[in-house]
Amino acid sequence: MDQITLNRERRRQLVLERLGSRCPSCPCGENDWRCLQLRPNPMVASGRTIICRNCRCKQRYDSKSYQSNADRACVICTESDPRCLERHHIAGRAYADECVTVCSNCHAKLSEMQKDH
Repeated sequence: MDQITLNRERRRQLVLERLGSRCPSCPCGENDWRCLQLRPNPMVASGRTIICRNCRCKQRYDSKSYQSNADRACVICTESDPRCLERHHIAGRAYADECVTVCSNCHAKLSEMQKDH
């Protein structure tokens, strides 16, 4: 196993330990460890729930405060909810100013991959 793969696996294991599950998933079906977060939820026995970044954005922000923009969508998964869309620096902010529009989940995946370079 090379060093990049080893480092990625260490980060994955840390996130899974923090989430408290070997197979975590969001109620929407997202199960990529890079997208999942542990959030307070008084409605469940443990007091916490696992939720993906897109679902968190949709819960956090009121849809009335966002203008629908038909030409804006995630360039990877085509998510078009404006509450989830973010700008991602392709080469990292310190190296270039070029950005693309991605959803919160895809942004987490891309940012995680940038840690290996």
